[in-house]
Amino acid sequence: MTTLNLDESKELIRLYEALSLAAERASSAMHMHGMDSEKFATEDIKCAEIWDRIRTLIEKKRA
Repeated sequence: MTTLNLDESKELIRLYEALSLAAERASSAMHMHGMDSEKFATEDIKCAEIWDRIRTLIEKKRA
C-alpha cells in the first residue's frame, strides 16, 4: 500500500469538503428545479467530477 504525500492528502480533504457542498447544491437544484433540469444536471456533473478525482487518489493509495 502506498501512502499519499502531504499535498495529495490535503487535496483529498479539500475534495471531500467540495463534494459535500456540491451534493448540497445538487440536492437543492433537484428540489427547486426538478431532476430533469439543466441546473441539476450541471451540479450532478460537478459531483461526478469531484468523486472521480477522489477515487483516483484512493486508488493510488491502494496501489
